[in-house]
Amino acid sequence: MIIRIPKSPKKELPNYLIEYYSKNESYKGSLSLNNIHDILKNIKEEIESVKKIKNIDFDFSNRSIAYWINDERNISVRNLFVLLNKWKSICNIFTKAYNQLLDDLYNKASSYGYNGSESKSLIKYITPREAYIFGYHLGDGYLNSENLISYSDASINQLHFINFLFNDRFVETKRRVYMFPSKYNKKVEGP
Repeated sequence: MIIRIPKSPKKELPNYLIEYYSKNESYKGSLSLNNIHDILKNIKEEIESVKKIKNIDFDFSNRSIAYWINDERNISVRNLFVLLNKWKSICNIFTKAYNQLLDDLYNKASSYGYNGSESKSLIKYITPREAYIFGYHLGDGYLNSENLISYSDASINQLHFINFLFNDRFVETKRRVYMFPSKYNKKVEGP
């Protein structure tokens, strides 16, 4: 059985950074964004011009800020919001300007990483392929006790296919995805 899923049409997603942050605020491991260094530099300079000092306590090191501004490392969404909230309070930024900057960051960010993993394109739209993966996960997938995505299905071919789709869209390096064919009752490692 060959399943062909088209890559279009695309359904654009609204900016979900605030919702992601609010649900993961206390979690130290976080999604991280890149390609926003010029906006971060402007924020830091604006804070410094208002405060008239160079070394401001940002709740993270000045070296980290330098890495983010020079685009040497991605900034986590958690640290991004710490910086944005500091900017909003110090510079008396109104909600409209704050929300506009969030939209600018979302539009400018081109990729994401997770806990130091290799970057993938930031998900700003959903294609039929992603919809298929999400639907399959809701029906036959689950997070196991180690927070790994697992699937249970009677068809090994289907498990390999969903593994291929998942790795193609979300994972830069091939990882072992554990699949449990229900009629065989044994663990099968993904390709």
